Amino acid sequence: MAAHGAIPSPWAAIVLTLATFRVLRLIGWDTFPPIASARERLLKGRTLLGELWGCVYCLGFYVSLVVYLFWLWTPKWTIAILAPFALSGAVGLLARNLDP
Repeated sequence: MAAHGAIPSPWAAIVLTLATFRVLRLIGWDTFPPIASARERLLKGRTLLGELWGCVYCLGFYVSLVVYLFWLWTPKWTIAILAPFALSGAVGLLARNLDP
């Protein structure tokens, strides 16, 4: 276990949560052409993987697990790399819910 403990501070938890949300949207449902193309190639003809990929809880669990394990391994770098994703997630949520 990491020296910093297994439970992130509130600020780290917010960054990890928002970044996980954004990464999940990016790999699961966004239409960004390179990601959408890679997703289509990966899932082509794979029924079980397609079902798991289409389940927000299933895919969300695996993305969350990877993010958390990276944070346990190297918290400073994980937060630094995921900060832009967290900001993007927050901006997307705010724009979707607060724009007219």
